[in-house]
This record gives sequence, structure tokens and C-alpha cells, in this order.
Amino acid sequence: VEISEDRTMLKGSFKRPARTTVILRDVPEDTAEEDVLALFTDAEFTVVSARSDVGQTWFVQLDNEEDARNAVLHLLGKTLRG
Repeated sequence: VEISEDRTMLKGSFKRPARTTVILRDVPEDTAEEDVLALFTDAEFTVVSARSDVGQTWFVQLDNEEDARNAVLHLLGKTLRG
């Protein structure tokens, strides 16, 4: 919260959290973390982590929003274990 210079008004200061996670859906259940990380071996950014979650969903964490956007573009045309 910020206070105006004349101290008569309050202003909320909300900063949107960084979008640094790429979500992969419908990934075969027998997929290993190494298989997911292999999708990014030739990328110019580094994957921080990759984890499987509910159902056939994986969450791939990157350092920043730009890397996350680049990861999505990098995945276009790629196939898992392909």
C-alpha cells in the first residue's frame, strides 16, 4: 500500500506474479523427468525444474517470463520421445 504525498489517500500496489511455468498436458503416465527435460536440451535457456502432477500434467519451471515464452515457442513442432 502506498500513501499519497498529502497523506490523504491510499493506493494499492499490486504487482502481477511472474509467469514462469509452462504446463504440459496429456503427457503419457510413464513419462520420466528425463524425457521432459530432453525436449529442452537444444534450447538457449535453462529449465529450473520439471515435475509431474495430477493426471497427465507436467509443470516446467523457468527463470523468467521471457524464458517461459521462448520455451512455448521452442516446443512447437516437437514430440515427446520423438
